[in-house]
Amino acid sequence: RLRDAISSECCGVEALPSGGHPILDGARRAADWAAANDPACAALPLSELVHALVIFDLNAFGMLNDGRTGGRSSLFLLGSKFTHRCLRPNVVFHGMDGALVFHAVEPIREGAVLTICYLGEWAHARTARRLGLLDRTKGFRCSCHDCEREPDRLGALPCPRCSPRRADTGALASGEALAKPPPAASGEEEYGEAG
Repeated sequence: RLRDAISSECCGVEALPSGGHPILDGARRAADWAAANDPACAALPLSELVHALVIFDLNAFGMLNDGRTGGRSSLFLLGSKFTHRCLRPNVVFHGMDGALVFHAVEPIREGAVLTICYLGEWAHARTARRLGLLDRTKGFRCSCHDCEREPDRLGALPCPRCSPRRADTGALASGEALAKPPPAASGEEEYGEAG
């Protein structure tokens, strides 16, 4: 059965940090609402609803321009098996006619771990922002090669708010701004919606 396969094959509640997580809190609120407003959901154990919602949240692929799903999130059982890597995954994906299509971006040796980037348009953010986004949206602290072993190359790009710009062109006012280290990031601004 599909429900059993998804429940046993995809990461769910067990993948989240113990002690609670916003993903789990949101799934509990959604399950409570679904049980109160839908007879089919009310007939299921609440823990099963929560588990299903967490599975979808952690494993679904969203915003696919595939001509069929209209950009809505979809769950692909095999697609959920890929490991995450931030900046240099060995596989990329896109939606096509309701399917998820994967392409290797480099030769992959037999037995190698297949990686994709879970971040979509946020893939090229600074390390601290990527770490925060992955914790908030996928429930884990990234330990991929790009986050753990590579310098934060994107930190060398000067912030438009912190580095003086020429009014006529928008270019840096002087080359000195490139030599300054980026300002230390703190709190929500580093991985929130701020620019």
